[in-house]
Amino acid sequence: MHSLSWESKDGTLLFAPHNEAYGTPKNLANIFFTRFGQTGLLKDLKDAIKQLRDALDLQQTHPKRAESLNDLAIILCARIGKTDQYTNLGEAIELHREALTLQSTPDLAQSLANALVAQFDQSGQRDVLDEAILSYRRALETPSPDRDRCICLNSLANALMKQFQSGQWAVLDEAISLYRDAHQLQNESQLDQLVSNSLANALKARFDQSGALEDLDEAISLYRKVLDLRPAGHPDRPSSLSSLAIALNSRFGQSGQREELDEAISLHRASFPQVADPQIIQDAIRKYSDQFCPSGYDWVKRDWGYQCPGGGHKLTWEQLDVFMKTEEEDGKVKKEETVQKMMRSAPPIADPQIIQDAIRKYPDQLCPSGHDWVKKDWGYQCPGGGHKLTWEQLDIFVKTEEEDGKVKEETVQKMMRSAPPIADPQIIQDAIRKYPDQACPSGYDWVKKDWGYQCQGGGHKLTWEQLGVFMKAEEEEEGRTRKRKARETSEITKTAPPVADPRIIEKGVRNHPDQACTSGFGWEKNDQGYRCMGGGHTLTWEQLGMV
Repeated sequence: MHSLSWESKDGTLLFAPHNEAYGTPKNLANIFFTRFGQTGLLKDLKDAIKQLRDALDLQQTHPKRAESLNDLAIILCARIGKTDQYTNLGEAIELHREALTLQSTPDLAQSLANALVAQFDQSGQRDVLDEAILSYRRALETPSPDRDRCICLNSLANALMKQFQSGQWAVLDEAISLYRDAHQLQNESQLDQLVSNSLANALKARFDQSGALEDLDEAISLYRKVLDLRPAGHPDRPSSLSSLAIALNSRFGQSGQREELDEAISLHRASFPQVADPQIIQDAIRKYSDQFCPSGYDWVKRDWGYQCPGGGHKLTWEQLDVFMKTEEEDGKVKKEETVQKMMRSAPPIADPQIIQDAIRKYPDQLCPSGHDWVKKDWGYQCPGGGHKLTWEQLDIFVKTEEEDGKVKEETVQKMMRSAPPIADPQIIQDAIRKYPDQACPSGYDWVKKDWGYQCQGGGHKLTWEQLGVFMKAEEEEEGRTRKRKARETSEITKTAPPVADPRIIEKGVRNHPDQACTSGFGWEKNDQGYRCMGGGHTLTWEQLGMV
């Protein structure tokens, strides 16, 4: 039985200390902790921690020691959640472990799992997340009240979603199944919001991976339900508005129904705060300097955009670019269109080379049987059904070799028309370094032919490809690529959080293991990417796959 519960930052419901009190220190700890739940004052947490330490000193062999150990660990975690200082997390985990050695219950197993998830969020260590998942599974092995079981199912599904987000695609279906089980057990508004929103997010993620419209439709239905449970003034209503808008925009991309796009825009507008984010205003003012407000007032929301309180300066939604597609969204739209086109033209049986190329990136999808891969709506699947590769994973939206050949042929024609009748000697010298057997010892000029250049003696020739006529085009493309990467790097540096999400670092370290930070430091942002706070390891935006 629990006296109080609260949510961690990822929405996981945590148990509060037991209220089967005995003795003054335990009683006082419960009182201080209950008051913390009402006031949020750190002093109450500090006093509760002191009382529980005193209680533990008095009960070295007491039958209730496991409960006190667990309670102290929970309160230490609550202080971490309040202060973002993780110095006590290791102690909390050890307290949970000791409690479990004294008494094995679902409550204690779940409490340990919650603390381990917090440690994973801070460190990004996959083995910590694996242990948390195992502990959640142990908690579910023993029957418990519906509410407690619902919370544990939801927490286990959340942990599996963290695995999915780090590249372990196979766990997504299980996470969705667990969310459904939890959804059937919930019987109160708070849990209904929590589980329904989590299930919707997971279904949207599966749609993004597989393109299954039934998942997107169900996600939208759940997002609408959650929005109804979060009326105006609810702290999570803006995020619900945004989630529903994003899902509707995805469905518009499939259906082309304008009313869904209009609703998505309306929901996005509703999700914006009453007082504008200063960064958004600053970005817009760079384009519309005549709307600069020298007074420095906050900008307030209107039906059509934001306005400074003096009323003399305003920025519409269009000027703020908050509803216009970003470059990333444009890229997604183009990618979706290309995916649809390639999906229609892809052969029923996959080209083995395409599969091999994709397996290098996604080795967990290697099919040891060696069977041919058959086409599905969402990509290719091995006949056994256990391995699959989506269109995006197969990289079918990049130019095929045939398309590359067409581009190269067009470049040849263009260069052939513009080449002079007598070759530039420097071009010939550059090519001869690669093809010395074509060197003309007589020193003749080289004359233009349809296929390249030939020495006037007639015994030596160099084709357009051998002459490197594509170098100019490649250099131009490289220049465009450098400029694009510079723009992307500037944008990412501006918008990325000061301290990296551990999941992003974990993904980068998998590809660049020499940059793994064994000390478990957090990673802080610099102009080029993230650097561990110890200073010895760095990951650029490109290494992190962000440009």
